[in-house]
Amino acid sequence: MFRATVHLDERANVADETESLRAGAERSGLDPAVANVLSANFAEVLVSLVENGRKLKAQGSQLDVTRKFEGKSYSVTLKFGAGSRPRFFAQLWRFLRGR
Repeated sequence: MFRATVHLDERANVADETESLRAGAERSGLDPAVANVLSANFAEVLVSLVENGRKLKAQGSQLDVTRKFEGKSYSVTLKFGAGSRPRFFAQLWRFLRGR
């Protein structure tokens, strides 16, 4: 069973994140056809979240969304947040990781 939790914001690169999810699913033994369907559904949702997140951030608003993608052989949770300022330790961790 493939399980993952993905934390993203409005700066996410949809193509890279989708490919990373698909590759991780295939590495864990998920059938490639199922991994492709999962990544297509993930990309479809993520594109709209990134677009709306950018618009809302420009207006000074915030957006926090949790979305689950579940099937017989996988469970992926997408936690998306836009416009909210990260806490001090989150900023420090991001700085140390180089993102």
